[in-house]
Amino acid sequence: MLEIRLIVRAAHILAAAAWVGGSILYLVAVLPALRSSGPAPAVAAQIAALFRRMVNVCIGVLLLTGAYLMFDRLTQTALGWPYLVVLGLKIAAAIAMFVLAIYLDRVIYAGWQSVRRASPGPRRNSC
Repeated sequence: MLEIRLIVRAAHILAAAAWVGGSILYLVAVLPALRSSGPAPAVAAQIAALFRRMVNVCIGVLLLTGAYLMFDRLTQTALGWPYLVVLGLKIAAAIAMFVLAIYLDRVIYAGWQSVRRASPGPRRNSC
């Protein structure tokens, strides 16, 4: 049973690190590079789609592993009110992050789609 807890905890930590670290990388490096290199809507849309997929996987892993860890801990007999307060704050922060991720996903994806539609397609010679 201890091995399962360690595996679940490791998956929870890795998913959180990938989500937070990926978001920082995306905001600090990827977006400025895309903005400075000029219009490349197809590349930007592909990066946004792949990042969205990674975030969705991380959210799923965080929800599953977080629920397992929470119920595993709540079944123990010695829980104090500080743990319950911290648990409530963590759940509130997680819900806020999920809502923010969904909101930003819609805003960023809609923005790249509008850029993609506005960009001219390949030029054709009219012979």
